[in-house]
Amino acid sequence: AEYTKTNERAIAEEKARIAEAKPVVAESNAPASEKVKDAVIYRVQILTSSTPKSKSQITVNGENYSTFEYLYSGAYRICVGEFSTLASAREFQSTLRKSGYAQAFVVAFRNNVRSLDAALFK
Repeated sequence: AEYTKTNERAIAEEKARIAEAKPVVAESNAPASEKVKDAVIYRVQILTSSTPKSKSQITVNGENYSTFEYLYSGAYRICVGEFSTLASAREFQSTLRKSGYAQAFVVAFRNNVRSLDAALFK
């Protein structure tokens, strides 16, 4: 009986953590990164494809998430989530890795363009 209570508590804590890590939803159809000039948005990249629109949605722990796709160095990169803080994006990255996307990593966008500025990851 103690094991069941501990397990149920762990499941409840994990669900709460996932709920907090859900992507920020923009108020309009425009991405949040387009609303504020020089805004930095973090996304979690999960896949690379040679063709566009390989996935428009993914399901993680029973929740559906829309994807964001961008072209970089000749390949289409598929991301999930849109976060205003690096910490939130890293939490979601952990969730994605546990859900089968072992190579998921956080990328930053400034004005909806990928940024390689290392200062954004400190």
